[in-house]
Amino acid sequence: DFDRAINNIDMKVGISWTGYSEPCLSPDLPEMCESVKSKGISQVISTTLTGNDRSVEFVSSSKCFDSFTIHAPDSSGLMRGLKPDENYINKFSSCLEQMYANNQMRKVRIITFGDHFYEPLVPFIKDALTNKGLQKEHLKLRDTVSTRAGGLDSEELSNQGLQIRSTSVGGSGTFYCEKQKLNQPVLLPDGELSICSFDYGFRCTYGNLFSEKLSVLRSR
Repeated sequence: DFDRAINNIDMKVGISWTGYSEPCLSPDLPEMCESVKSKGISQVISTTLTGNDRSVEFVSSSKCFDSFTIHAPDSSGLMRGLKPDENYINKFSSCLEQMYANNQMRKVRIITFGDHFYEPLVPFIKDALTNKGLQKEHLKLRDTVSTRAGGLDSEELSNQGLQIRSTSVGGSGTFYCEKQKLNQPVLLPDGELSICSFDYGFRCTYGNLFSEKLSVLRSR
């Protein structure tokens, strides 16, 4: 099914492995990435380095991506779906080692929410900065999160010192993007294209990429 969608891309686009869920949850991610690469389509990824072990290993060692963003756990435990145990720490350090070995470190970005990275990760980050070419400007501490269509507890996050940004994507029958653009559609498992990567409520889709060309869908 994914190849059907890729074969219907007839415009210059890039693929971002991010959006509504962790890309490495899919055991088929390696094959999908290679399929995208074979079409000459650029791709970037944002990952927590959790999910299917085979997929995590693939993305850590792959040269497929123009940008590689790690969403790392924070010191306050705000990323509750991520358990930063010894296994995770090993995956994190191994990923940085493989990126360095493959001369990909310039593409790496590491992001966390709150005011500090999870402390056991800090020595690996410092080593990457000092010895492996990680760029300081590619480290981000973010103090703002989106509401994800009300899917997050805004009051609790505010108490943690985070700013809350609404991501409403509609009103009065007119759909719009929080960033004032509608050029980041999301491919859903059934082939439908969600109108925007900020449409966390799945309020609007505009066609199926399994059965129609992207240029036709985008012209609507």
